[in-house]
Formats: sequence, structure tokens, C-alpha cells
Amino acid sequence: MKRKAVALRHDITSQIYGFVYVHLTRLFTGVRVLLLKFLRQNELCHSSITVKQMITAVYADLM
Repeated sequence: MKRKAVALRHDITSQIYGFVYVHLTRLFTGVRVLLLKFLRQNELCHSSITVKQMITAVYADLM
């Protein structure tokens, strides 16, 4: 009985880790895509950009 409970707990934990991992990966991929898109747009405009502006733009895109 105890072994079954431990196995079940391990299964649930691995499912949670998998879920979190997938969502974090999606989030980071999205942020990377947005950053690249934003940088490409600004390269076309030939404007210099600060890190603060870049973070603000990514945050605005996510909201």
C-alpha cells in the first residue's frame, strides 16, 4: 500500500514538472520571438534602442 502511494505521488510530481516545463518553454520561446521581431523592426528604422525600451515593448506585447 505504501509503495503504491509513493508511486502515485511520484507520478503526480512528474506530471506537474512536465506541465511547468512545457509552459516555461512556451513562454521563453514567445519572449525570444517577440524580442527578435522587435529588434528586426528597429533595425529597419535604424534607431538605437536601450534595454529598458526593449523590455517595455516585450511587456506591452505580452499584456
